[in-house]
Amino acid sequence: RGTVCLGGHALVRSNTKIYVDRGAVLSIGHNLRMGAGVIINCLNNIVIGEGVRIGHRSQLLDSNMHFMLDVRRRRVAPLRKRIVIGGHSWLTNTVTVYGGTVLPSRSVVASGTVLNKDVTALGNGNIIGGTPLRVLSSDFRLVNNYAKEREIDAYYKANPDGEFPVVGEISEHEWFDNQL
Repeated sequence: RGTVCLGGHALVRSNTKIYVDRGAVLSIGHNLRMGAGVIINCLNNIVIGEGVRIGHRSQLLDSNMHFMLDVRRRRVAPLRKRIVIGGHSWLTNTVTVYGGTVLPSRSVVASGTVLNKDVTALGNGNIIGGTPLRVLSSDFRLVNNYAKEREIDAYYKANPDGEFPVVGEISEHEWFDNQL
C-alpha cells in the first residue's frame, strides 16, 4: 500500500514477508541479498543501503505497533521511527532492527543482536553485537564480491589450515563491488 523504491538487483530468499503501509516508504539500494524468513514491516520509513546482506530470520520493524504511555514522565512515545541500514553492511541471522536504528556503513551485526538506536558513533567497519550493544571487533569489512568469495573458498578447500594471503592494494571493485 506504500512505496517501495528498488535501486537495482536484489536476491530475496523464500518465506520472506515485506509489508509497506499506506504512506510509508521502503528504499532498497542496489545489490541487496536477503536470506529466508526475513520480515520487513515498514509503517514509516526504512532505508537499506547498497550492497546490504540480511541473514535469515532477521526482522526490520519501524513501528512498535502500539502506543505506550510513560506514566511517570506523562508522555507517549512515537509509534513509528525511521530505520537506516548503511551500505555494505551485514545483518547476520536472527538480528532484530527496531525504529530509531541508524547503522553505519560496512557494519557487521552479530547473530541475535537487537538494534533500537542510532549507533553511528561506533563508526564504520566494525563487528557489533551483545547486550548492551558494543563493538566486538574493529576494522573488518564483509567480502561482498562473488568472484573473490569463490577464489577464497577454493583456497580454503585446498588449504584448510592456511590463511588466505591478501597481496597488494585492497580495491573496492575487487573485494566489495558485487553484481547479482
